[in-house]
Amino acid sequence: MLVTVTSPAPHETAKGNVTVSATATQTNKTDGGIVFWAIFDSGNLLWVDVHPDPSITVDLALSKGAHTLQVVAYDDSYTGSTATIPLTSSTSGNVVSWHACMYKQNGQQYQAMQISPHQTVTGVLQSQMFWNSGCNPTQWTDQLNDVGQPMTFGTGFGYTYYFIHRADIPGVSAVWTIGNQSSGCVNYNTAPACN
Repeated sequence: MLVTVTSPAPHETAKGNVTVSATATQTNKTDGGIVFWAIFDSGNLLWVDVHPDPSITVDLALSKGAHTLQVVAYDDSYTGSTATIPLTSSTSGNVVSWHACMYKQNGQQYQAMQISPHQTVTGVLQSQMFWNSGCNPTQWTDQLNDVGQPMTFGTGFGYTYYFIHRADIPGVSAVWTIGNQSSGCVNYNTAPACN
């Protein structure tokens, strides 16, 4: 499979936010169909889509500094094809603080995220969970908020959300997103109790 990134351009300078647009095409008849996509920043998973889309367009906020985005399309054998895009962000586009924790309810512990916006953020809050500590997309197990309802988070508040189907399983990891914000990969094996 061949992954072609049309945005951003290699070595582009972004201003805190970037739109990643890519397509995947079969290069020979033995290539499997596209099963899902992932975007990494220097190996840290930022975003994953578990739908078999032939192309993606994703808005991401980036911290100030150098970044190496890896855009990966996985086929039905879980083989990834990657396009790598180096770029620089001249300012920080991050407006949400993420705090991974274990939420306790009725004697059970759930994988949670405390979200604190620095400015109003609107988007679909989602999280993808994986059966390992390193957010390996081929070990996907669960999705939080698969209905895709947009929400608005105001400043001055903290919000706590948690998975409800994987209680008392700390050896997992997840990536949380809302709008163009991403928590990056969080490991629940080392997450503290929620406040």
